[in-house]
Amino acid sequence: MSNLEITYKDLAVGAKESFEGAATDKQPFVNLADLKAAPNVLNYGTVGELNNMLLMPRSAAGQKVMPEDKTGLNFGFWSASLSGDDGYFTTPPALTLTSDNLYYQSAGITLTFDKYTGARASELNIKWYKDSAVLSEKTFYPDMPQYFCNNRVYGYNRIEITFLKLNMPRTYLKLFDIEFGVIRVLGSDEVTGTKAIDEISSVMDELPINVFDFTLVGKDNVEYVFQKKQALEVRFKAELKGVYFVDTAKRTARNKYEIQAVDYIGLLDKTTFYGDIYDGDAASELIAKIFEGTNVPYELAADFAGETVTGYLPIMTCREALQQVAVALGAVVDTSGSDKVRIFKLPDTVVHSFGRNEIFQGQNVVEDDKMTEFKLTEHSYTKMDDIITVYEADNNGTGQGILVSFNEPIHNLTADDEANILQKSANHAIINAREGFVLQGKQYKHTTKTITIKDENVLATDLKNVVEISGATLVNKNNSGEVAQRCYNYYKKNLSFNADIVLPQGVKVGDTVNLETAYMGVITGVIESLRYNLGGNKIKAEAMIR
Repeated sequence: MSNLEITYKDLAVGAKESFEGAATDKQPFVNLADLKAAPNVLNYGTVGELNNMLLMPRSAAGQKVMPEDKTGLNFGFWSASLSGDDGYFTTPPALTLTSDNLYYQSAGITLTFDKYTGARASELNIKWYKDSAVLSEKTFYPDMPQYFCNNRVYGYNRIEITFLKLNMPRTYLKLFDIEFGVIRVLGSDEVTGTKAIDEISSVMDELPINVFDFTLVGKDNVEYVFQKKQALEVRFKAELKGVYFVDTAKRTARNKYEIQAVDYIGLLDKTTFYGDIYDGDAASELIAKIFEGTNVPYELAADFAGETVTGYLPIMTCREALQQVAVALGAVVDTSGSDKVRIFKLPDTVVHSFGRNEIFQGQNVVEDDKMTEFKLTEHSYTKMDDIITVYEADNNGTGQGILVSFNEPIHNLTADDEANILQKSANHAIINAREGFVLQGKQYKHTTKTITIKDENVLATDLKNVVEISGATLVNKNNSGEVAQRCYNYYKKNLSFNADIVLPQGVKVGDTVNLETAYMGVITGVIESLRYNLGGNKIKAEAMIR
């Protein structure tokens, strides 16, 4: 068994959510939208099926009695007709999946049938269409409840699946799930050159992107098509190391691929957040807005349940916006060892003590320049009354759904036709404009104040070294003192320790650890960076602890 497992979802990104289903011969309680959800169909038996009544006793199959009220239950797709005594349908049920104006490519289709009883389609036909033109047609003969219909097709937006025969007589077709592609598990016999970099920032002066790179040398003739944002779930000895998404892929030989992947933060870096002015808004609500529409899961620690934010966020990436919120809250953001973005406070509890037997020779101490002074800029935004024109349509500026963005925050946005302002914030408006359309608003007065903390233990021989944070626009008079002291305490610690360690299970960046050094005794610090590969029996990591 391989220590390393990379679950690679060779799926058409977005297809599962995009395709709408229609079917002939389906049970009245079936909602085909359930095929878009995770396959969590329960094991229901029905009186009419031969396999349930005779071949597969309900008690042996662990089946549940079909409830009368089926509201909210996921059934996938069930046929209304039973298969015949020979397994064939008199009129084969068919499922059509259509995506309007969106076209996809995939290595095939993965179908999941009744995993509880083993009932499955044993003969089916699939047609792939581009609009009304048939791109490909193929008949398949599944031999297991989850079956990959291997047929790479490019540029389809409609699929018709006709289920001709089941492997059991007098049985309903039960399709639990459909994936537009295939999920493969890659092991160390196919993967070389792994490189993982996990990083956190203790004071969130930046929001690092965790990365995972590897080379795939395919052991069979399967052709891989690595598409942007395809998910990779990486495990080592069954422990989840992270969820990553293909960022770049290069094919260097017939069966050789070089893959660079990023974590959820990397996805947030590719999505725009339109920002706004905030005045005592719930931090949880702002964070929810940042993640809205990104399909990125997150977890906000209970420590921040009652926190609020005040200040301004310009148009920026979701990654930048999340970093700004974290600075204001004193939060840390990380994805390592998780299937979501975690927003939490750094714990004080030591999670592991590294003894000399877990540390390789060659550890070193890096001493940064001593900070002599820390400066933090506090921001405030006051509404002004002067009206300015922020947009005026001319012959070239008319149209539907025009995005207008502002160089500075605006309030009291108005137009000569209010109904044509479709969406607005302090930074932008989406409008339906015509010739002569005028958009007006009022400005904010932006004022700043600098908070300074000096190191009282500076010696005459110490060189001046000022650390400054000026662009944190959610830092205001209410939280500037706390933020300044937190950052000062961090930057005052100018020693960091680099060591090659044996990384135990469960230990990750953001953890507080003890480290037994060769010449400074036992030091305590936070793991801020881990660089490692997953090619051996143990993980040797280059750790940076501060």
